[in-house]
Amino acid sequence: MSTKILVRQISEQHYQWLHGGQAGGEASSGTLAELQTACEDGSQLVLLAPAELCSIKHCAFEEGEQKLLRQILPYQLEEELLADVDDLHFALGEVSNNQVAVAIIHRDILSQWLSDFAEHGLEIHRVLPELAMLPWLDKQWTLLADEQRWLLRSGTFAGFAMEPELAALTIDLLVAEQGSPESLVLYCSETIRDDVKSQLPESLQSTVLWQDASYWPVVSGVKLEEEPFSLLQGEFVRSLPWKKWWGLWKIAAVLLVVAVGLKLTVNIVEQQSLESRNLQLRVEIEQAYRTAIPKGALMNAEKQLRRKVEGMKGGNSQSFVALLDKVATQMATVKGLELQ
Repeated sequence: MSTKILVRQISEQHYQWLHGGQAGGEASSGTLAELQTACEDGSQLVLLAPAELCSIKHCAFEEGEQKLLRQILPYQLEEELLADVDDLHFALGEVSNNQVAVAIIHRDILSQWLSDFAEHGLEIHRVLPELAMLPWLDKQWTLLADEQRWLLRSGTFAGFAMEPELAALTIDLLVAEQGSPESLVLYCSETIRDDVKSQLPESLQSTVLWQDASYWPVVSGVKLEEEPFSLLQGEFVRSLPWKKWWGLWKIAAVLLVVAVGLKLTVNIVEQQSLESRNLQLRVEIEQAYRTAIPKGALMNAEKQLRRKVEGMKGGNSQSFVALLDKVATQMATVKGLELQ
């Protein structure tokens, strides 16, 4: 079974990664070259797109628009976006009740990730929105906080990342717009718990449910079969790994080709042998025919011989042997006449 490795970019040349199957394990960090060394055969890399670079929206559409969603949605969302839609990549989630989740990221950023990993012999199997990896329940917000950034998920496909200095103002605005949730699950270390709670609006402080957890234990807690949709769609869809498959099946393919070649060779030899034997038999048949009928044209010895025999039959359908018997009986009455 292949091992999934969750990866996130910390800086331009620095990454963190965690083996998906190691619950509670410690994350490693380093360059892509070090990540390549840490990978095993069959490892599947899952890159998390940070919330600062990848946003998620929930969009509604008309009944007859489903087949054209990839063309329609970018321009439907154009007024809500700061960048030109032609510079953005839109990945669609599962469609339900004429609504669909859309993950949006700058096309150049995604291209650069794929290029950087490929330069180090690494293939990204999926790129997932970081925000959608946070656990969430209806009427509940999830806040993952550390000293560098806060990550808030306020809906099925809603949320954002923020700096701690701007978090209080940002959450105040969100409460004013959407109202307070029934509960807010706070994931952070105990050392910053009180400081985080003090920056929350008073309406939220009493609803906080604190969990002592850091980034990787929270994100890796998502079941692999429940991971959100991947950004690798459309022009970025993964191609089939023909090179890898060829490496795995090369020996078997070579043996198959050799076996087929040997079988064809045997068949050709047997066919040539049968043709030679057939030619020899036809020569023997023609020789036997000429022994009986030395003269005349020879086209098909077997067919011509049958016609000769048929022609020797009498008009009353008596056989040649019966006719010969009558002739021999009459000839026996003539003295000196002998049938040769």
